[in-house]
Amino acid sequence: MAVIDRLNAAFREDPLIDEYALVPSASAALFGRTAGGEEDLGCVAEEHKLALSIEAALVLYLHSYQAMSQASQSMSSSSTAEERRAAAESAAAASRAVLLCSADCSSAWDCRQNLLQEGTVELEAELAFSALLLRTNHKSGETWAQRRRLLESAMRGAEDDDTCARLAVSELAVIEELAKRYDHHYYAWNHWAWLSRQTAGASSMATSLLDDHFPKLAYATDRKS
Repeated sequence: MAVIDRLNAAFREDPLIDEYALVPSASAALFGRTAGGEEDLGCVAEEHKLALSIEAALVLYLHSYQAMSQASQSMSSSSTAEERRAAAESAAAASRAVLLCSADCSSAWDCRQNLLQEGTVELEAELAFSALLLRTNHKSGETWAQRRRLLESAMRGAEDDDTCARLAVSELAVIEELAKRYDHHYYAWNHWAWLSRQTAGASSMATSLLDDHFPKLAYATDRKS
C-alpha cells in the first residue's frame, strides 16, 4: 500500500488523531505491536497518534503537492458537481499530506481555505487539524496565521456571548498546552495577545475569562523567547 493510501486510511479509521511525529522509521514496533516488526511502513497510527517516516515524507511531499495542484485545477475546470466534489476531496487529502510534511506551505493552506469556503472541510475539523500540526511545528508561522483566520470566522459566526467565550476558553487550552510543552514559545504568547485583542470588542465574557486565566498561565510556564 502506498504511503498516501496508508495516511488517508489512518485518518479515516481514526478522525481523532491529535498528534504526529516525523521519525527515522515508522514501524509497528513504535506502538508495541509485534506484527510487522521493524519494517518501515512509511506511516503508522495508533491511539490517536501518527508516525511518519522521514524517508517517506520526502516522497509523500512531492507526490502530494503535485496531486494537490492537479486537483485544484480540476475543481476549476470540472463540468459537473460530482467531478468537482471528487476533485475537492482529492485536494483535501493531498493538502493534508503536504502540510504534515511541511506545515509552512502557504499554497496548501490557501488550498484548504478554498476548500473551507466550498464546504468540503469543516471549520471545527480545521481547527483540530491546525492544532495537530502545531503540537509538532510550534513555530510554524503559516499555521498560526491560518488558525487566526479560522478563529476569526468562528467568532464572526458565534451566535452569542457564551459561544464566543467557549471558543476563547478552548483556544486558551491549546495555547497553554503548547506554552508548557516548549521552552521557546514566543508564537504561543503572541497568539494569546492576539486572542485577547480579538475578544476585547466581541465578548465581555471571553475577555473576563482570558484576564482571569492569564496569571495562572504565566506562572505555569517559562516565557523565554
